[in-house]
Amino acid sequence: LALGGTAGALAVAGLVGYRQISHPLRSATEAIQRLAAGDYRLPDVKAGKDEIGDIWRTMGVFAGTMQE
Repeated sequence: LALGGTAGALAVAGLVGYRQISHPLRSATEAIQRLAAGDYRLPDVKAGKDEIGDIWRTMGVFAGTMQE
């Protein structure tokens, strides 16, 4: 029972880590790389109220300034 609970907790932690941390950071990194290459179009992303959302909002300002 303890082993099953531990395995379940690890599976949930891995899923949350991927969906809430790893995937959004990977998307932000790809967008920053496109900005550096001169592509100022950012994907439509709903910026959350966390640090990754702050990164997306800042990149939006940066991309707009670079376009001008």
